[in-house]
Amino acid sequence: MILALIIVGIVALAFLAENVANGPLGLSAATRSTKNGAITQIKDLHPFTDLASIPASSDPAKIKFEKVKATRVFTKERSVLDPGYCKDLPFRDPGGSMYCPYTEDESPAPAYEVTYSFKGQPLASDEYGNRYFTFQVYFRPEELPPRVYEEPSP
Repeated sequence: MILALIIVGIVALAFLAENVANGPLGLSAATRSTKNGAITQIKDLHPFTDLASIPASSDPAKIKFEKVKATRVFTKERSVLDPGYCKDLPFRDPGGSMYCPYTEDESPAPAYEVTYSFKGQPLASDEYGNRYFTFQVYFRPEELPPRVYEEPSP
């Protein structure tokens, strides 16, 4: 089982490395400076990756559809770094600041959050031994057939 997880991890890393460099997951960021020296960076978040991570010990045939929910997901992240503010920060706030750089999500896009469930081995850290797990995948509206989101959820 551990060998399967390692192999899946190696294959996934190779896939992600190739797609980040060449494909639709390519990281892109636009950077610009302002008059006061603040640096603004806008980064694509790629919320529609069509990937889900499940344990290797779970049976893919037993993954069940749970529900569909209309939502909005952010597609960009804007960070603003003011070097003067961040340079003096240790003197003002010795513990650091979560606002250096200031980060904000932008460009919400319509999406459907599809929830799936499966039963698997309990996690070693789970003191209750829960075997029921869920995960969500986000789809663009045009990626789902109309019958999926028009029907009431079970």
